[in-house]
Amino acid sequence: MLDASLTCGTLPAAPAREDFQKISDSADLDHPLIKQIVQKELGLDPRDVSQRLWEFAIAYAALESFGLLRAEKTGLSFGAGVEHLLYAISRKVKLLYVTDLYSAGSVWSEANANDARKFVIESAPVPFNPDAIEVRNMDMRKPDLPDASVDFCYSISAMEHIGDDADFIAHLREAGRILKDGGVYLLTTTCITAAETIRQPSCFPSRTCSGFLSRPDCIQPDASMHTLAIPLVILPFLRQGH
Repeated sequence: MLDASLTCGTLPAAPAREDFQKISDSADLDHPLIKQIVQKELGLDPRDVSQRLWEFAIAYAALESFGLLRAEKTGLSFGAGVEHLLYAISRKVKLLYVTDLYSAGSVWSEANANDARKFVIESAPVPFNPDAIEVRNMDMRKPDLPDASVDFCYSISAMEHIGDDADFIAHLREAGRILKDGGVYLLTTTCITAAETIRQPSCFPSRTCSGFLSRPDCIQPDASMHTLAIPLVILPFLRQGH
């Protein structure tokens, strides 16, 4: 069972699924499992250390640990743009809904497109399965899918951009609605380790060492310092309890 806490430090030699629910650590990129994912599945260089590389690799490893990267599984990526991760996942699953607010006027280069599917397909940086990708223009607070229709959802540093408290709650409720019983929503987001909550328009506020975003024993905040920590959070859903 997963609880609401996050582990700190590098991954153990043989990580269990709960070990992937953790605060970001660049040293994880030296882990044999993560190195293999970065090189073989993502087609990237583990020496190019970055926040996004860690997010992609840890998310992939976590999905794999839950047995979700299989030919019979269906997933959904929120705020996907043209991320490396979606292409790697497309090679493993039956169907991946690739969603974002794609439009020609988007301020995000990863979603700036008239023809969203053509944009996603032509932007592929690694081999992928186009037949497993269904691209949709979708607000992550209002996913246009039936109840219990996907095995997993994921988002990579996207949920902090969707609005304020009510938007955040709406998003999680909708994720629970579209997930099958026992489905998993896996997400990364930015946690600002400051003494006070920092509220920004279109960025969900993070409070220091609160809720499921961090633990006091792994981050010691300083009121004058704003340090970014990227946690991976795994949320299992049960139909009767979401």
